[in-house]
Order: sequence, then C-alpha cells, then structure tokens
Amino acid sequence: MNTYVCTLTLPDGNKIVAEARANNLDEEVHIEWSGATDQLGQTALGKHSAGFLRWYLQARAQQVGGQFEFRNGDGSGTVS
Repeated sequence: MNTYVCTLTLPDGNKIVAEARANNLDEEVHIEWSGATDQLGQTALGKHSAGFLRWYLQARAQQVGGQFEFRNGDGSGTVS
C-alpha cells in the first residue's frame, strides 16, 4: 500500500492537504483532508483516486494562483 499526498498552497499561505492510501493511482479510496478545506466545496467529498486528486488540486492551484505538490508512495514528488 502506498501513501499519496497532494498539497495545494494557496496565495495567502494556507494549505489544503489530501492524503490517500492506495495500491495504485487509480484505486478509489477515502481521502483524509486537512487544512483550509472549506475553500474546496462539495466536489472533493467522497471516494476518489490519487490520480483524480492530483488532477483536481493541480487545476485548482492554477485557477487560484497557488502552488501544487504531489508526493507518491516512494516519497518522490513534483511541484508545479
């Protein structure tokens, strides 16, 4: 089982963090949310895959002028 962590840093410095424990990027699992989650809305609730979270939060980062980071199960990450 891998742990995937998506972090969206908002322009004001607040962060939204989503953590998924899954066997792969496509497996739908319950997501552990923390931070400024009140800024997400209902779309993010429920079960999702880590791949969906990466796509969704990266798009939100672009919309709001924030920064996105994705860390996969082996600890490596990407920032955009």
